[in-house]
Amino acid sequence: MSKVSQVARQFSKTLVVALLILSTVGIALLVGCTTNGGGSTDNGSTSGNVTIKIDITAAVEAGDATAMSLATRYGGNVFTCTVNVADNTTVLVATKAATVLTVSTVSSSYGDYVDSIDGLASGAVNSTAGWTFDINGTASQVGADVATVKTGDTITWTYVTVWQ
Repeated sequence: MSKVSQVARQFSKTLVVALLILSTVGIALLVGCTTNGGGSTDNGSTSGNVTIKIDITAAVEAGDATAMSLATRYGGNVFTCTVNVADNTTVLVATKAATVLTVSTVSSSYGDYVDSIDGLASGAVNSTAGWTFDINGTASQVGADVATVKTGDTITWTYVTVWQ
């Protein structure tokens, strides 16, 4: 076997071990965060980065097992990632563009409701617990399937256990 083949083989083994270690400690989760996501640019709109934050503090404080597992995987109670989407993309499409997140919705007469993010479902902590979102710190007056974002916006999804 040539020296180049030996080096390539060793590099491959090292890369596999490194990826296994990274996925074990949850760092690989961040790799899928910076992504090109949904939203159409056919209408001449521009695209750019939108930040998505997932805050599970209330569920962790309530002792929810799923939330505590997510906090370990996220490296804390708040997970943040960036996606690249077209301006005027809906919050729901932008959130789903973060390919590292598993987002489940339920359709209702009010539109699509985000029922679960990464397995933390509405009602997991108590009967009124669930997901809410804001854009740049302002609560939305419409659903995630209607509200839109633009370059530089921050979407914060918060799991609430008590509605105020």
